[in-house]
Amino acid sequence: MIIKGDKHESALIRWVQKARSKDCMRPVLKGMLVRDGNILACDGFRIHAAPTPSALGDCDGVYQGKVSAGDFIAELEEICEATPYPDYAVIMPDGEPEFQINVDPKFLAEALSGFDSNVLLRFFGKTRPMEVSGESKDGQRLYVILMPLHGREKENNEVWRPE
Repeated sequence: MIIKGDKHESALIRWVQKARSKDCMRPVLKGMLVRDGNILACDGFRIHAAPTPSALGDCDGVYQGKVSAGDFIAELEEICEATPYPDYAVIMPDGEPEFQINVDPKFLAEALSGFDSNVLLRFFGKTRPMEVSGESKDGQRLYVILMPLHGREKENNEVWRPE
């Protein structure tokens, strides 16, 4: 399937693709699932999901292929596996969260970029700073305090989830 899109659709598709599996034993997870107006990828440890960009049209299925940055034309290949894509809905949290905090995504990404492997996130309340601790790639112990964004919350704090 040939698709054509703009830089915003490219960024969205490439972000979703970051969660694809590299495991040859689970080939269906090497693709991204397009279904019911959603696009998502999972590797068994995380899920990246978003509303389907218009470049993908109404084509439900599991696809793989490279999408370049910026305006693009790309060929996606449908993965036809005997194994169906996993039911991601079974691992999605249900009920209400204990609490939520708003943080600047750039600050969070910068903080996490120094860590290797596992990090510990500690929350002390929705209006209190969160702690991030762990080790760098060379074994140095690292520590971050990240302040919640008070007064800069979006008016609509509703969480979007794929259906």
